[in-house]
Amino acid sequence: HIERWLRRLKSQTLLVATAEEEASVAMAHGQHPHSFYCPISQQCMHDPVVLSDGHSYERRHIERWLRRLKSQTLLVATAEEEASVAMAHGQHPHSFYCPISQQCMHDPVVLSDGHSYERRHIERWLR
Repeated sequence: HIERWLRRLKSQTLLVATAEEEASVAMAHGQHPHSFYCPISQQCMHDPVVLSDGHSYERRHIERWLRRLKSQTLLVATAEEEASVAMAHGQHPHSFYCPISQQCMHDPVVLSDGHSYERRHIERWLR
């Protein structure tokens, strides 16, 4: 166990040394180290925060990303709730209907706008 712990400590020390070396080389060339850049925006961070994943992010960019993720999760939950309520009443959920034909879809396709359409209706509409 001690040998494994020493190997892990040595590798962590090497990672720290490597990060410090990278920082000193970058700053010697008048640049910011790679670790100063937010992985979301690719811009130098001014208000960095560290998340539980161990990575640093610019606060405003990670907050925006987390809000977007939360809203997408809520949309999925809402769609699932709608589907289960409709099916409990012997009906198809609203999302099963094509916005063009207003009929239940049998061959749905998802377009880049994120909406589902009956294939034959959207193909006819796009012509």
